[in-house]
Amino acid sequence: MPLAQDHVAALNLVEIDFHGSDRVIAKYKELIRHLNSAGGSAAEEMHGFREKSDLLKAQLLGEMGQELGYSFDRIDLYEGGYIPRSWLDQAEWDRRARESGSEALKIFMEILTQFQESQRHEAANKVASPTDAVSRLDPDGKR
Repeated sequence: MPLAQDHVAALNLVEIDFHGSDRVIAKYKELIRHLNSAGGSAAEEMHGFREKSDLLKAQLLGEMGQELGYSFDRIDLYEGGYIPRSWLDQAEWDRRARESGSEALKIFMEILTQFQESQRHEAANKVASPTDAVSRLDPDGKR
């Protein structure tokens, strides 16, 4: 889960924990550059972004494992691990909620703008009658 607090915290410790390991740091920087890229919003583009993120994470984990004396099959790192389906469902729900909220706000702003324009147009076209002017005078006949 790229947005999970533990995930971000773990990534931020890689440079500290593997200081001096050029191969690990190179893979780390490659992953960070990718994660900081836009990623896009279309479903197909996001799928490709996630696929590349997963591949880069597997490569980073492989380098980290080698540095620590472990030998992992990179395919196992790429395909392995456990992520509860509910986490993925929640992430998708959150994404859709953000998109829906953003769309609702956009529609609200369009309606508000139209309303304000109609109010300005109405005020500009309103002709004050003499009785309107008199009704705004106070009892002493002053404005």
